[in-house]
Amino acid sequence: MLIVPEPDANKVTRFRMCAEAAPDVFSAYASSLSGNLGLGATERNAAFANSMAETAATVERTQTINLLRESMYRTCERYLSGALNEDQFIIQAARDQKSMVAVLAIEQLTGAIRAKPTIISGPATSASVIDGTEAAKLIGQFRVEESTAKTNLAAADKAYASANKAGKCDTVAEKPAADAKDPTADEWLACKSAETMVAQRKDELKTATSRLDKALTLAADFVSKSNASTTGGTNEGLAYTVTPPGDDALIAVAQAVENIVTSPGIDEPLMFCIAYFQRTGKLNDDAVKACTQIISDRAKDDRARQQIKMGIANAAGYRSDLAQGRRHNSFMQRLFARIETSDPKTLANKMVMFETRAGTNHGLGVACTSREACKSAVRGSDLSESYLADEAKLEAALRNWDKPKP
Repeated sequence: MLIVPEPDANKVTRFRMCAEAAPDVFSAYASSLSGNLGLGATERNAAFANSMAETAATVERTQTINLLRESMYRTCERYLSGALNEDQFIIQAARDQKSMVAVLAIEQLTGAIRAKPTIISGPATSASVIDGTEAAKLIGQFRVEESTAKTNLAAADKAYASANKAGKCDTVAEKPAADAKDPTADEWLACKSAETMVAQRKDELKTATSRLDKALTLAADFVSKSNASTTGGTNEGLAYTVTPPGDDALIAVAQAVENIVTSPGIDEPLMFCIAYFQRTGKLNDDAVKACTQIISDRAKDDRARQQIKMGIANAAGYRSDLAQGRRHNSFMQRLFARIETSDPKTLANKMVMFETRAGTNHGLGVACTSREACKSAVRGSDLSESYLADEAKLEAALRNWDKPKP
């Protein structure tokens, strides 16, 4: 944001500011952190891991948007630097508004050209911290433990096989009686003790193998993640398909663009005069006289254009009313013809059915005691207003004059 202090006529400091446009790019950042600490009776191990990733992309804007945001910001810059005074700034703002409407309209007519957004994806960086020497010691220690556990398990299996020959604990589920001979109680107990030792040695081997696997995994993770790798960024964008217009469409678009460009739009002399009147206290100088004449002429022009529009609207309304009036006269003539050709005995019933189908309630059926009385009742009723309100419904009712009651 640009800020310029400026004292006014009363020596009170005020500030002129120009806010910068929104940024053209944005960035998305992601990070994760993890740690691991192991505390055992005979060993200690710790690990730390961190991963980061960042993606940047440009904001997709049309050429018109870029042009407008830059031109309007430059107008503000010129005003702050003193290249434009307040009167000129008001006129330039009006020009910017006219340009905005014209350029946006032309862009929509001709088809906006959008640049593909640039998306840059950097490599994800991961780091794992563990002491290399400590990792080597742990691996060596766990290898010795695993080897010792395997040796102990082999010895326990051998002892169990020997004890099982005498004690037969694999087939004898319960402890033999004190006077039993094959196997004796002591032989069976020795076999069960050897069996328990085998299970214990297996657990020790499983634990030693698990520790060694973890140490190897940490070491491999340390080696792979300590080596940084970099891949190139990517440039991606959306694809746009443009269908070429036909010749007639091109002619219409060209004419529309020409009308937009050549239309008067902002009245710059009038804008200048309004700004001049706001800041000057003189009433008799030449500029005031000229501006007064300009404002008077513009007011006369506006009144003339308004009268022309009203005249066109009135003429169109008159033509519409005249056409409907002719249709109404034709309707009334046809209705009277129906009355004249109808049997006086059934005339009242037909008029009742006519009003039922037309959705009116003027009481014409009661008045139709004769043909002349019926025509007189129609003339004195509001049937003409009903026709103007719903012409189609009354025309349909008249077409169904001779149809029987549904």
